[in-house]
Amino acid sequence: MENQLAKSTEERTFQYQDFLPSLPVPSLGETLKKYLESVKPFANEEEYKKTEEIVQKFQNGIGEKLQQKLLERAKGKRNWAREYLIGLDPENLTLLEKIQSSLLVFSIEDHSPQVEPEDYSQHSPYDAMVIVNISSYVDNKIIENEGRWKGSEKVRDIPLPEELVFTVDEKILNDISQAEAQFLKEASDLKVVVQPFTSFGKNLTKQKKLHPDTFIQLALQLAYYRLHGRPGCCYETAMTRYFYHGRTETMRSCTVEAVRWCQSMQDPSTSVSTGKGKMHLIRFNCSKGIDRHLLGLFLIAKEEGLPVPELFTDPLFSKSGGGGNFVLSTSLVGYLRFQGLVVPMVHNGYGLFYHIRDDKFFVACTAWKSCPETDAEKLVKLLFHAFHDMIQLTNPAHL
Repeated sequence: MENQLAKSTEERTFQYQDFLPSLPVPSLGETLKKYLESVKPFANEEEYKKTEEIVQKFQNGIGEKLQQKLLERAKGKRNWAREYLIGLDPENLTLLEKIQSSLLVFSIEDHSPQVEPEDYSQHSPYDAMVIVNISSYVDNKIIENEGRWKGSEKVRDIPLPEELVFTVDEKILNDISQAEAQFLKEASDLKVVVQPFTSFGKNLTKQKKLHPDTFIQLALQLAYYRLHGRPGCCYETAMTRYFYHGRTETMRSCTVEAVRWCQSMQDPSTSVSTGKGKMHLIRFNCSKGIDRHLLGLFLIAKEEGLPVPELFTDPLFSKSGGGGNFVLSTSLVGYLRFQGLVVPMVHNGYGLFYHIRDDKFFVACTAWKSCPETDAEKLVKLLFHAFHDMIQLTNPAHL
């Protein structure tokens, strides 16, 4: 069984992974400098000064030691649930590898033996762009062939479906039952709003020399500000999969400049709201992300049995989104015909996925029904209003 375990932990994420560049880990000082920039929109002068002191103490103390341990542990990490399952019966490893090497797996449950055409997959094992690219290929082929199969009608001999029966124990059965109960409870509490914005799309924003993704992110900040009267710490997925072991990073699109712009849009006396806007000044903290680095340092401290460093208990850490506390969890699904969905990270937050077309934007917004503070329908409505208000800024003033 040990040989099987050793074999299973060898990772070949990409066929040509040996030629991919290593994922760069920024210096601790550079990460903490970027972190301080990201908390500014949520801090008053006193809070920011205290956080600066905490950051300095962290950098000069435990931070450097954790940084070294993080680099030492960057290679391979085993999955405890997988190994527990294999420990019950070595044959479970064979079944897992059959699933992992399969092109398609049907999960037919006893109480619902139907297979539906929707893709309900979630992408813990791989990046969302894998799903998008596969879906795009299938969609293009369907359009190209006008919805009809035009290939060979000869049916090849293929193996019959095989039922995979795992060896499990009471603990695994209980864990499955608890996970199912938790899923059903949370799913029933989720409000989902999916709407298209059809007044304009990518073509018009590009014509106005505005990047469409930046346009939507700023509109979301404005919509949240108008609904809740405060800035919303925002996570936008940034892709790093061009690097070996790269997955994603966090783009923190709520910056000081974005907050000031939202405030000016609410004040009719400012030049911004009268057609002389300064949207070009807005920047995102997207270069050399900080969140995965800080998460690694936090986890190393926990694994070493050390007290949680003060940096991670600082109120501004969670207030600015740290530790998975972003009130706006967002992602650009792409420029194709597919729409994703994500649940909010926090109880008083929103999940917002969107895709961009030439003449429209599609938005899928979620919020928890049990939270009296949030309202997915209102946020989408205000988002669409923000689209109109922002495009008006690009029109010449009529004097």
